[in-house]
Amino acid sequence: MKGSLQIKNGKYYAVFNIKKSDGKKTTKWISTGFIAPKEKKKAEKYLNEIIDKTENDSRLNQEEHNSAQANNEQLISALSQNEQLKYKQSISNQQLSQNQETLLYQFIIGWLDLRKSDVSIDSITYEYYESLCNKHIIPYFKKHNTILEKVSYKDIQEYIDYEASFGNQRTKEGLSPTTLGKLKKVLSQVFKNAKKERIITDNPCEYVKLPKQVKKEYTIMTLDQLSRFLSDISNERLYPIIYLTALYGLRRSEILGIKWDSINYEQMTLTIKHTYVEGKKIYEKDTTKNDSSYRTYPISPAVKDLFEKQKQDEQRNKKFYGADYIENDYVFKWENGEPYNPNYITRKFSQLLEENDMPHIRFHDLRHSCASYLVSNGFQLKDIQEWLGHADIDTTANIYAHLYFDRKSQILTSLDLGVTESDSE
Repeated sequence: MKGSLQIKNGKYYAVFNIKKSDGKKTTKWISTGFIAPKEKKKAEKYLNEIIDKTENDSRLNQEEHNSAQANNEQLISALSQNEQLKYKQSISNQQLSQNQETLLYQFIIGWLDLRKSDVSIDSITYEYYESLCNKHIIPYFKKHNTILEKVSYKDIQEYIDYEASFGNQRTKEGLSPTTLGKLKKVLSQVFKNAKKERIITDNPCEYVKLPKQVKKEYTIMTLDQLSRFLSDISNERLYPIIYLTALYGLRRSEILGIKWDSINYEQMTLTIKHTYVEGKKIYEKDTTKNDSSYRTYPISPAVKDLFEKQKQDEQRNKKFYGADYIENDYVFKWENGEPYNPNYITRKFSQLLEENDMPHIRFHDLRHSCASYLVSNGFQLKDIQEWLGHADIDTTANIYAHLYFDRKSQILTSLDLGVTESDSE
């Protein structure tokens, strides 16, 4: 027998899918009496006791398909006296329990709890789900006392429209279409789970419309600006990080994730295969954002020299710090071996821009600047997709299509065919 924990009205229920005598399945909810989410371990123990004892009861296995009443009697026989009392109390209110309304926000809390133990979701993704739920989704539906069994697409559309107008808690302005899309995605997964548990029959998110995505205009460094900036900061500790980020169009997590095993001097290649990501804590991952993000670049003699200098500095620092040196395989780090905090890179980059009278851009805009240089040099979207490690070419096109229009304008200007206004009359 399989069972799961679900939350109703702030308490955990043991939920079982049982086949009736007519072959149809029914869902049975048994109150554990334990409060969610703080008594989850007790509820899990209670659920496992029911499952273990019923699976060891051969009579239950033989009669499981007879009738709903037989299932109830067999479940009771498998429980201790105290558990039988608790179960009988739930049976006396079975019709009420089955018809009991579930507050959406409480179901979301339970869904988050389940996702936390889902091995298919990495920690940084779960943290993002948790943040969206706790900052936006849960407070809204708790305030509106939305019932899961009665929720409609209109309720969800009203929620999305509200976030689109007032969702930014600091400015009281609307959230971006990108964030709204992520809120819808999280809610869709919540309702998919509720549908699986047969609490609802349709996923209301299927009919919800998002505001039209407004394309961002990225601020970039021109090639002349970048050359001058790199010359000015050539003695700064962040120089190699900024140089390689602009050259290869790397994400911040990718440049900080470069390890010595990423570099192959024999083949003169650099492989992006590790990431260093900040969430509630630092996550060191031997994976990239997606399969396309795992990519290999050629390295020039100048890049090789840069890496060799980093290795020389590392060896010198190891001797200086001795036993206090923090051993790791990262290329970019402090003198004592501690890897850079990602936020330090962002802050220091902004500081260097200001100190050198450069226009303000984000560190991530070095990646967009790289794409601009590629377009200017005649490379096509497919080339840029592969160089930047986008999952698909549509992503590349959506972000950088305007650069190609600018390129076409330059081509038009350069095509002086000698046609004058008088010639066209």
